[in-house]
Amino acid sequence: MKRETATFIVLILLNFALVTFKIQIKSFTELPETLSSHVISLFQNVQMEGKKTIHSIVEAGRILEENRKLKQEILELKNRLALMHHIEAENIKLKKLLGIKRYVKRKTIPAMVVGWTGDYWQHRFILNKGRINGVQEGMAVVGANGIVGQVRKVYKNHCIAISNIDPEFSVHVEDYRSKIRGMARGNGKRLTVDYVPPSMDVKVGDLLVSTGIDGIFPGGLYVGRVIRVTKSLEEKFLDIEAVPTDRVENNRFVLIVGEKQVAQKKAKKRR
Repeated sequence: MKRETATFIVLILLNFALVTFKIQIKSFTELPETLSSHVISLFQNVQMEGKKTIHSIVEAGRILEENRKLKQEILELKNRLALMHHIEAENIKLKKLLGIKRYVKRKTIPAMVVGWTGDYWQHRFILNKGRINGVQEGMAVVGANGIVGQVRKVYKNHCIAISNIDPEFSVHVEDYRSKIRGMARGNGKRLTVDYVPPSMDVKVGDLLVSTGIDGIFPGGLYVGRVIRVTKSLEEKFLDIEAVPTDRVENNRFVLIVGEKQVAQKKAKKRR
């Protein structure tokens, strides 16, 4: 009985060994195919990832190029906008000059500021109109927002003018609010107003306009705005300082204004 049982167990173990060996043989024979499939799968994954990488690089390059073009377009638009604002500002100034031309009713000569000359404390500029255009020494130079200077030297095709802060510049002015009068002079940086008694009513912020009594500068044009008023019992006059309402640096075009009024056309005699 024991011998039969032992034989049965041996047969079972032998059968199990044969089955296991068969499986191992099958696995060994299928190993190349398995390896091949793994290699192919790995290659396909690498190829797929490579395509994705290349696509990403191409897409990144395209985005960078689009960004560059957009930045260029934005820069061009900004330049156009700045040019439009500049043209708009120039148009506003030209309209103001046209209004001043109608207001002063004097001989006016439109001119362009073409350069600067002299030492730094003189503040002198060059205009492109001269003797052949009717310019004379002493004529007023007016910008869009007020008086900016006076003609000093006249040549054939151009002239040299001093600015309103030049130490040689002076204009008779009055306080637009209180009607107090004085003489505004350039001091190299701003304007000082002389000959105003200490009891006069002049305040910071007051607007100064030309009186026209000097016969050179038309009356009623802006000259400056008061920024400092100092009263002293020891001084005979107030110490007044003002900033010009306009500077020649702010204008490309100006008006040269003559001293005499434009001659009126004679009315036709009635028959």
